[in-house]
Parts: sequence; C-alpha cells; structure tokens
Amino acid sequence: LVTVPHSASLNALPLTIMAWLNTTQSTGSFPGIISKYEGGQSRGYALGMANGRFDPWYYADPGNHVQELSGPELDGRFVADGLWHHVAYVVGTDAAQIYIDGVLVNDLPWLGTAAATTTESPLLFGAYRGGSALPYDGLLEEVSIWNRALPEEEIRALMYHPAKGTENGLQGLWHFNETEGTTAADSSGSGNDGSLSGPVSRVISTAPLH
Repeated sequence: LVTVPHSASLNALPLTIMAWLNTTQSTGSFPGIISKYEGGQSRGYALGMANGRFDPWYYADPGNHVQELSGPELDGRFVADGLWHHVAYVVGTDAAQIYIDGVLVNDLPWLGTAAATTTESPLLFGAYRGGSALPYDGLLEEVSIWNRALPEEEIRALMYHPAKGTENGLQGLWHFNETEGTTAADSSGSGNDGSLSGPVSRVISTAPLH
C-alpha cells in the first residue's frame, strides 16, 4: 500500500490517470488499484477491478458523476490475465473514456453536471477504502495523474516512453524505481510523495517501457 496525502491538485477536472498493471486477481470485492475515495461518501475517484475487469469511476458528489461501478455502462474489459496492460482513464467535462493498451474501449457521458470532486481523502495505490474491498494483488508501474484530458495519440506516445516530469498538466508521476526505503517519490515536481506501509515487496519491473 502506498499513501499519498490529500492535495487539492489531485482533485482535478479534467483528469487523466494512467498506469501499467499486471495481475491475475479475478475474484473478490473490488480490489482497488488506484483510489482517492472513501466508501459511502460518493466523492472522489477510483480505479479497480470487478471480476478481473478494469472498472473506474469519478464522483463530483452523489448526484453528479461518471458511474461505472460493477456495471455494464463502461466495461473496461478483462485485464487479470497475468500480462502487462496499460490502462488510462480520461475524465473530461462531457464524458469519460477508458483506454486499454492504447485502444479506446468505451466511453460514457456525465450523469448530472460535471464538476471537480471535493474529496479530501488521500490517494492510495493498492487499496480502496470501501466496504469489504480487497487489497490489490499484483504489480503496478508508472502511475501518472494529469489535470488535462489526454488525447489518444498522447496516451499512446506515453505508453512505452515514460513521462519525464516536466510535461504540461502533470500533477503526479510515480516511477516506483526506488531501491530502498519507504518513499514512493513523485517525479512531477508537485511534491506528492507517497509512503509505503505494510509488507513492502520491490521487484525489477518487466513492464514494456523504453
């Protein structure tokens, strides 16, 4: 588990979240991959899985959201196959899109009025704080958060060539390439460093990055 303290800069709209993941976790209650959300509050966002299928959502508040939780509206497709997959969740002022391995797989319009979330929850990597949610059991690499709705061509360009940290709109960039310690450094210059807790397992990444 990595915990990044709350920062208003991470409550962005537009918002793009990207990461590489590798897991075989296909059962259990919503394993949280990346989340800034407290269960029951209906404010914030989360990227997780439902029966091994990529499943994100974004809530401005209970009445205004882009909702995909365990539903058919914005099915992100099965990703728990033990292979590396690049995922991108793009939330704009009209709709949200899911890209998997650089391909647009679905989109869904806002329900209600688009607005930035006001959650003060921390940003978590590897967990979702809600109900009986399980911790994420898998690998996570190259997480980035942006205050822009990245277009498809930029998502594809960044898939295999990691951001340098100086790109326009970058609010957080975590390479997870530290070799020791309990800090997951934010390489964007925004100061959103994370702290590792619980069992810490560092492995040499095999994600297809260049």
